[in-house]
Amino acid sequence: MKVVIFLLLTSSCHGFLPRHLQSVGVQGKLRCNGKPLDRAGLQLHESGGYAKDYLMSSTIPDKTGSFKFFGTTEAVFMMRPVLRIFHRCNYKGTCPARAELRVPKNYVVEGLADKIVKFYDFGVLDLINTKSTPNCAFDYP
Repeated sequence: MKVVIFLLLTSSCHGFLPRHLQSVGVQGKLRCNGKPLDRAGLQLHESGGYAKDYLMSSTIPDKTGSFKFFGTTEAVFMMRPVLRIFHRCNYKGTCPARAELRVPKNYVVEGLADKIVKFYDFGVLDLINTKSTPNCAFDYP
């Protein structure tokens, strides 16, 4: 019995544990120095903690800088959603800058996206005021 419990607790692939469908939705408006930012890449990730992050969904904002999208994944534990924004707002580097914002866990729902009752609203995000770091692993249109 102790061996079984040990294997369950130490398994890095969680192969023995049941996985549950979980979904989360986000929305908001991107700005750069107060002007709508439509040239940015948005990614919704499930932050894996010690494991690799999982890309659930991606999109770009419309001409007004607005976005609204969702992601779904299977996870053993409650997912830790993160919105990543790739942009060049006030940034002159060769690679886009990446801002990373956490989504509160209470917006995660059990099941597919049709179970989402409320999207987490980031409001108006002026990326001039958001901490960003260079990221050469992603490019956007």
